[in-house]
Amino acid sequence: MKIILLLSLFYLSVNGLPFSDEPGKTWVVLCAGWRGYQGGGYSIQANVYHAYQVIHAQGIPDEHIIVMHYDDLAYHKSNPTPGIVVQKVNGTDVYKGVPKDYTGDEVTPKNFLGVLKGDPELVKKGKRVVNSGPNDNVFVYFIDHGATDIVSFPRGYLYGEELVAALKDMHQNKRFAKLVFYLEACESGSMFKLLPTDINVYAITSSNATELSWECDWDESRKVYLGGYFAFSWLDDCEHRDLQKESLQEQFNHMKKQLDIPGPDPQKEPHQQHPMQFGDLSITKLPASQFLGFKKVNEKINTEPMVMKKQQAQIETTNEIEYTQELQNLMQFREYVDNVLYEYVNNEPAPFNGTKWVVLCAGSTTWDNYRHQADVYHAYQVVKSHGIPEKNIIVFHYDDIAHNKVNPTPSIVVNTLGGPDVYQGVPKDYTGIDVNPENFVGVLMGDKTLKENNKKVLESGPNDHVYIYFVDHGDEDVIEFPTDYLYGEELNVALKYMHQNKMFAKLVFNMETCHSGSMFDKLLRNDLNIYVTTSAKPDELSSATYYDTLRKTYLGDCYSVALIENSETQDLDKETLQAQFEYISKNVNTSTPQQYGDVSIAKLPVSQFIGNKPKDYIPSKPVYINDGDMEVVNPRDIPVLLAQKNIASTNHINEKQRYVEMLETILKGRKYLDNVLYEYVNSIQHLMPNIATNAILHTKQELNNRHCYRQLVDTFHQNCFNLNQNTYAFGKLYILKNICENLIDSHVTNMAVNKLVQYCTQNVNHDNFDKIV
Repeated sequence: MKIILLLSLFYLSVNGLPFSDEPGKTWVVLCAGWRGYQGGGYSIQANVYHAYQVIHAQGIPDEHIIVMHYDDLAYHKSNPTPGIVVQKVNGTDVYKGVPKDYTGDEVTPKNFLGVLKGDPELVKKGKRVVNSGPNDNVFVYFIDHGATDIVSFPRGYLYGEELVAALKDMHQNKRFAKLVFYLEACESGSMFKLLPTDINVYAITSSNATELSWECDWDESRKVYLGGYFAFSWLDDCEHRDLQKESLQEQFNHMKKQLDIPGPDPQKEPHQQHPMQFGDLSITKLPASQFLGFKKVNEKINTEPMVMKKQQAQIETTNEIEYTQELQNLMQFREYVDNVLYEYVNNEPAPFNGTKWVVLCAGSTTWDNYRHQADVYHAYQVVKSHGIPEKNIIVFHYDDIAHNKVNPTPSIVVNTLGGPDVYQGVPKDYTGIDVNPENFVGVLMGDKTLKENNKKVLESGPNDHVYIYFVDHGDEDVIEFPTDYLYGEELNVALKYMHQNKMFAKLVFNMETCHSGSMFDKLLRNDLNIYVTTSAKPDELSSATYYDTLRKTYLGDCYSVALIENSETQDLDKETLQAQFEYISKNVNTSTPQQYGDVSIAKLPVSQFIGNKPKDYIPSKPVYINDGDMEVVNPRDIPVLLAQKNIASTNHINEKQRYVEMLETILKGRKYLDNVLYEYVNSIQHLMPNIATNAILHTKQELNNRHCYRQLVDTFHQNCFNLNQNTYAFGKLYILKNICENLIDSHVTNMAVNKLVQYCTQNVNHDNFDKIV
């Protein structure tokens, strides 16, 4: 009899029938990683509020629920029902009673991971963390914007590798029996590609690694979308199913069925997304109640999911769904054939009837970098004269050139030798310290907080064209601003956000920096209606030109000069973006301009983005920058070249001596920084046994390990040499890249990072030089 009983129990366990008793406690973490009323901010926080109400109602005690939300919706001035947040049209308030465990600027990647890992430092500050043990279950729901291997927060970003590392840490420290993670973000499937299958973690994502996740339920009174398709599906399931009987696999199947249904017009708005499963799939046999709680279900409740209700107006039966899908596929194929024939017959692009928007940004400061702001001023004069209204032009410039004490022509800035003033009339939308990455990205994304502070932002819509021009210093995967810097992934997250939120029909981005190609290479998809040209390949420098003996500085940059001269001298109704790119490539022979993104946009005329001169305009003769007598220089050498030119141009003994001392200081500073890097690389040579120190210092490898690279760059900036003050260091970031490409794993990376902090703290004397350029 005992043998029969044991065999019966073994059979039940193998076949996944759950035990009635739930071991341990259940902990829940809910995190909305965005802020703001629009731009997804409402739906993201509303989803978390609804999740809290559902889980709280299903018996999970408040002391085991931790909620992170910016908390700027309920009493936002745009909210027509102050104090009330809904997640469904005409739905009930989901805000009342929501805990405020982490709000405002406390909603950060660091705090989120700290909550999961039970960070004692947070506990010391009186903050709540997951205090789970080896017999407890943990459920995590995170929702926000995302891109490949990254999700965003109001301040900062979280990478998939960092998230998985935290989950591994929790497992290693026995902080759960089982953990279930629901993640809702665009391209969310990419966040768990490194998740092991043997750490008792099961994850569901709202989409695969390349798909968008969609908002839904437009509320006319609030002028926002109230929720997300993924959140609607799993929360609806929780409210209408018996979670003691329903397994996690059945809940996933329910979500998958709901999200696989196409939207009303799949061609124009393909709402399909494909939820994915990762990690330990054996956990899916467990009842959902072990992670989400439960309450008894009224059998009279209509269990038809909300998303299905929305579709029933168009499709009433399963068979009709299948037949309708077949019909849609057939019609899509016919439309594809029609489009091919149309493009073949009609080579002329359709007239553009939307609005044009322009963002111009010079990311540098100081007289030595005169050319960057001059480029942007000239670009402004061009687009303004081409008919772009000033209200649709947003300009970033530090504004320390025109009235600089060394300017021999106060209030006048030129961009070409003997050229006209390009400064007069330039807007001061963002100047001084307002020229920073946060504001630049905020302008692109139409940040409501900036607008509330009377700052201009893009307010473009789905029928508009957007043109962006950026010029400054750069290195691989990073561009500089006066007081900070911006990574390629951060920029591309903003561009994807713009696409997802229908802020343009087409977008064109021209970038002039050293290594500018690296900001888009392997990062920018070709299906976002974005076309980019850069001044250089990922491993190339850009060049400066037009040395002015009067102003003792360089007036322009090669790529920018060619770009602007083409825009001034050609009929832009006839000149295509492709023809313009070929013109630039022909006239820039010190670097290799590149194209990225949707290159089909290059067939369009330039005028669709920056307007065109009046028909009676007579273009002036262009000054080709590849003429043999035109000086072209490496921007990394400009501080040295300017000092040398100043020495050669004066016969005044004291003035010459001052320039000689200036040159000596520059060279000593560079040598000092080079020595610091040499000694640091030597100190971690044992972490890279397969490559010599000289190879790290003097070769340039391809960038693949972006996460490590960012760690080292940030650490170097914060602990060794401020990259904004010591611009020579910007040109040495390739050494940090080389280090990362030769470290075998994240553990060794952490050792290299810690050693960099230790070495710089003990050896770098910031009093030796004001700045190293």
